[in-house]
Amino acid sequence: MKKAVNWALRTIGRRNARLNAAALEMARVTQRLDSKAVRWIAADAIRELQREATRTRLGVGQPKITSEQRFPRLGSAVIQNDSRSEATFIPRHTHCP
Repeated sequence: MKKAVNWALRTIGRRNARLNAAALEMARVTQRLDSKAVRWIAADAIRELQREATRTRLGVGQPKITSEQRFPRLGSAVIQNDSRSEATFIPRHTHCP
């Protein structure tokens, strides 16, 4: 069932730019729910609907994605890239010297 829902959401989001935005918003709202299956559906739909090829075909520019949108379960954490191109997790509540 989860693949069918995912397929439907992705198909709707590939129709035109307006539906792409609506499907992305629905996926982002859905991604915050507690169900593992629902989070998988949302993450896969977001990945597909934000692909460069999909957005180019629809004539939509790349969206600006914050770390909170990309990693919603981390809350108010910061994701930074260091010089070795590896992600570094820095919780906001810690103090840097």
